[in-house]
Amino acid sequence: MNQQSLYYSINQAVSDGSQREWTSEEINFIDSNLELQEELNNWLQNSISDGCWHPENYKILKSMTSSLSVSFDHKILKSMSSSLTASFEQSTLNYISDEVEDIPF
Repeated sequence: MNQQSLYYSINQAVSDGSQREWTSEEINFIDSNLELQEELNNWLQNSISDGCWHPENYKILKSMTSSLSVSFDHKILKSMSSSLTASFEQSTLNYISDEVEDIPF
């Protein structure tokens, strides 16, 4: 099955009320596609109560996205750390620059 067909089939299984279990090909496609995992996880959060999710699909996605959220949390923390470091360095440079200007030569 091509990627577009897989994408359609995966989404159909969790949105049409059939509660169809994903095939192994679909699971492999989801596992290799982080963007799709995030999209499905968002759909899961918004549609869990509508009864469209097969319990196995739910378990599979949760096992995939539990490591995904840790990865995103790490990326966010790393980004925040970089921003704080850059801000601190700029503040230090501004302070040193102000101090140098006050030195009478």
